[in-house]
Amino acid sequence: MDILINSLYTTRDIFLRETISNAADALDKIRFMALTQPELLESQPDLNIKVQFDPAKKLLRIIDTGIGMTKEELIQNLGVVAKSGTTDFLEAAQSGTDALSLIGQFGVGFYSVYLVADRVTVRSKSAKSDEQYIWESSAKSQFTIAKDPRGNTLGRGTEITLHLKPDAQEFLNDKRLTDLVTRYSEFINFPIYVSTKKTITEEVPVEETPKDVTSDEDVVVEDGEEKPKTKSVTRDIYEDVQVNTVKPLWTRTPSDITEEEYKEFYKAFSKDRSDYLTKNHFSAEGDITFKSLLFIPSKAEQGFYDRYYESPNSIKLYVRRVMISEDVKDLVPRYLHFVKGLVDSDDLPLNVNREMLSQNKIVSVMSKKVIRKVLDMLKNLANEEKDQIEKYNEQKEQEKQNPDEVIDIKEPERLFTKFWTEFGKSIKLGILDDFSNKNQLTRLLRFKSTHTKLDDENDWVSLDEYLERKKSEQDNIYFLTGESFDAINASPFLARAKALGVEVLLLNDPLDEYLVQQLTEYDNVRIVSLAREGVKLPGADKPNLLKQQEEDLKPLTTFLLETFNKAPADKKGWSKPIDKIVVTHRLGSVPLAIVATMWGQSAGMERIMKAQALSGAKTQGSKKTVEINPWHPVIKSLKEELDNDNKEKASELAQLLLDSALITSGYGVNDQELFAKRLFDIVSRSLNVVGKEIDAEPSEDLPAPVTETSNDDVKVDLDIDEASPHTIKINPSDIKISTSASADHDEL
Repeated sequence: MDILINSLYTTRDIFLRETISNAADALDKIRFMALTQPELLESQPDLNIKVQFDPAKKLLRIIDTGIGMTKEELIQNLGVVAKSGTTDFLEAAQSGTDALSLIGQFGVGFYSVYLVADRVTVRSKSAKSDEQYIWESSAKSQFTIAKDPRGNTLGRGTEITLHLKPDAQEFLNDKRLTDLVTRYSEFINFPIYVSTKKTITEEVPVEETPKDVTSDEDVVVEDGEEKPKTKSVTRDIYEDVQVNTVKPLWTRTPSDITEEEYKEFYKAFSKDRSDYLTKNHFSAEGDITFKSLLFIPSKAEQGFYDRYYESPNSIKLYVRRVMISEDVKDLVPRYLHFVKGLVDSDDLPLNVNREMLSQNKIVSVMSKKVIRKVLDMLKNLANEEKDQIEKYNEQKEQEKQNPDEVIDIKEPERLFTKFWTEFGKSIKLGILDDFSNKNQLTRLLRFKSTHTKLDDENDWVSLDEYLERKKSEQDNIYFLTGESFDAINASPFLARAKALGVEVLLLNDPLDEYLVQQLTEYDNVRIVSLAREGVKLPGADKPNLLKQQEEDLKPLTTFLLETFNKAPADKKGWSKPIDKIVVTHRLGSVPLAIVATMWGQSAGMERIMKAQALSGAKTQGSKKTVEINPWHPVIKSLKEELDNDNKEKASELAQLLLDSALITSGYGVNDQELFAKRLFDIVSRSLNVVGKEIDAEPSEDLPAPVTETSNDDVKVDLDIDEASPHTIKINPSDIKISTSASADHDEL
């Protein structure tokens, strides 16, 4: 008993689920027997379960109007550990088990009450007996049983009274009990009532002291009659309120359920105020039979991706309408945790505590079917949106061609676009984690591109649409990654692609850096980054001219490679950053750009790796390739400087060009201090201030600050013969002029 009570269950909330499940089994039994013996229901026609509590006496009661137990059944079912009356009943029935919906198998659920109670009293009146009995035990090695001295008070059924432990007083609260019943037993077939506290106001007479009979003070007279004085008082009462009002919709045939019923069920089940985007109501048969009802929400919960690795699965597991688990970890992969719904099975094998499945193989079978159904929901959602958009475009074109014709044009709902806006990251994460469903998930991807409007939330492109409108001579799907769309649009690789009319996918999500590593091709078409070496745009290169330019610029490329990889004198452990230098025709208005080698890290991935908080040692970054534009005047001038044997100047300019290219290509400058020094030196030479000393402190010869003067006379001494060529503006009416004897007034 100690093992059962303290080791079998992980949480003590389970006791209410177990007792209600036992009560539901008892009600199922009497309903089944009443099919052939309807007189069994005469003593208590209502089939229900009641949960009541007494705060003063610290008691909790669970009462049902089920079949009840005789003295012998009380001894066998409660006094013998692991003796299940439900199992015996099912074996005796031999058929109709699905209709019976009995969950008890092991006969240990009752003992979970000792998680919260130190003593339990059970009163039971069996439909097969005229006597009512009391069974009582404190979970030790003995129990007592006797006839109830009060006689038949139940009519039929069982009343379990829990004498709660001091640390279990939380269950003497109607809100707590209602939450537990709603959580575990919301879809039990029978009404469940919870005793709910209510405060009422009523009028009661005021007890008055005797007054002087001669005084008519405070006497209220209405319609010729004296009315007694009253006052308003409040008091608490307890009423039985049904808490399982939501019906198990998934047990019905989908064709019999209206859309409004689905919406009401979803809001009650998920506690989501918004409507769902789509649903899937299905039954699965095979190795295991189960029913499921799944919903795709229209909005992500606040902070959903902030707690992605901690968020629980939103698909609940039920066994015969009793909630077994809110988070079956292997039922759906983590990237599908946004899906809300339930799975209910009548023959699911459980462990003895009914908190976990006993066979992982069964979970795997269920998981595959649920995942397939979810992906089908999303696929259908995407196809429906595509069909709506095509129809809308056709109607708009028809309206344009026939302006006098009245056409009822309906805007497409774009439900899949709404899904992508809210949960697009989940699809990307699924491609990274779920290799078996990678192809289906890839078809659900949506991107911004150079052919879409960046500021339009409804304008996205799928990979299928990209392939439909790509150029016939185009062999690849091109993309660029960056921190933002502005940064991507400033990339030196994009201008040439736009000029050639080549569509480029624009990826600004940090998750895209990991995605493109897994997504190397689609429908046998390679997916390549414009920021990698060896990428050729259709129509960009002129092979013969390129080969000639490579020969002409070979001295320059050799010099640049040596210059770029030359280690600074004061740097230890220097690693050559540049792998090679190539000539290309795909650069637009920039002299050179940096690209990642075929197997090197992209600029975005290198930035992410350097930002890792737990990465340890500072990373140097992978080797890179420099591509130069042979038509750019800077490259031509640099070649002339080299041809004129001005290597020092060429080297300095080349280093500055490299640092600038690292920035424009999305990489960081390796040595910011050295970059700043080179920049200041060039600015100093252009301003012709090279070699000039910096003033350490202000000069003493600086003119005194100008201050306001009063209206007093101002004396100005001027030497006429040696006057400076400055204009002095003076109001003549405000000054007096005195000159030396030799001065001429007119000249002055």
